[in-house]
Amino acid sequence: MKRLKGLSAAICVLFLMTSTIVASSSPMPAIQESTATGISTEQPNVIITSPRIVSELRGTVRVQGTVNLPGMRTYFLEWHPLNEDATVPTEDNIPWIPATLPATKPIQAGVIGSWDTTHTPDGLYELRLTVTRDNETSVYYVVTPLRISNTSVFTATPRVIRATWTPTAMKTSLLLNGIALKPASPTCGSAFSVTVNVNNPTSGTTAAGTVYVQDVHLSSGTVTTTGSGNVPALNPGANYVVTVPLTVMLYYNEVHQIRANIAGAQITANYTLARGTCNVSTPTPQATASKTTPPPTLTSPAPSATPAASATTIPPTPTIPATLTPAPTAT
Repeated sequence: MKRLKGLSAAICVLFLMTSTIVASSSPMPAIQESTATGISTEQPNVIITSPRIVSELRGTVRVQGTVNLPGMRTYFLEWHPLNEDATVPTEDNIPWIPATLPATKPIQAGVIGSWDTTHTPDGLYELRLTVTRDNETSVYYVVTPLRISNTSVFTATPRVIRATWTPTAMKTSLLLNGIALKPASPTCGSAFSVTVNVNNPTSGTTAAGTVYVQDVHLSSGTVTTTGSGNVPALNPGANYVVTVPLTVMLYYNEVHQIRANIAGAQITANYTLARGTCNVSTPTPQATASKTTPPPTLTSPAPSATPAASATTIPPTPTIPATLTPAPTAT
């Protein structure tokens, strides 16, 4: 009798455990998160039906479900690593990684997107469907935990593979594979452009970023000027050309280096800066070889000359001859 009671209790416990597992495997309505009020509202039109929780994934996974909300702007899939005990890491620097590009077409019981797991390390993860809406909070649906197993073989013995966070393993880095200057020989004080080709060499979509460009005087290491250009999200194998205008005002007739950077990738180009108009002063007028009449010198006026006698002869004044009067004789 005691054995029978013990067996009955074990069967009841087993039944309860099985019921819990089946219930937890069923898709749950999505949650609308409100940071302002802390209220969560169920959204049955945002749901992932496949893959289910505790699924083992490999290769490219077709994610199925429904995403159809009024005022929906975009939706996309993201993934996030979990700890070995299926708990969420407490580190703040582990972001949600996009698995698909944003889409806008409503889906009713169909394929929401494809998740390529071959660029993700084996381990435990959670998958999130994010729906953005116009002037309203976003809606999320999360499936957790999921196991990615591309390189390991699942055995009958349950085991948890530790999820490691290695940013370089995600293979989402962009490549700078081309740079050109226009004109090829920049001139000091004149604007020129730097054209950089950005490439996504991976099989996953890269996030949007910014190309930063510097002009560096090589012998001194001085950064003479900087610029930047934006790069949108790139599909696998896609290219994007960024053009950044620059003007350099220092170190003419010396070697400069253009350095373009994005997310750790760098490409450079050297050139010699022509002098142009830099440090060229206005020339001082020089005396020409032609004869220049000097200005008159201020001097005292020369004394006037004595008038010369005219040609008319002035007759001499007549001289009256003296008359001799004899003196009287004494008597």
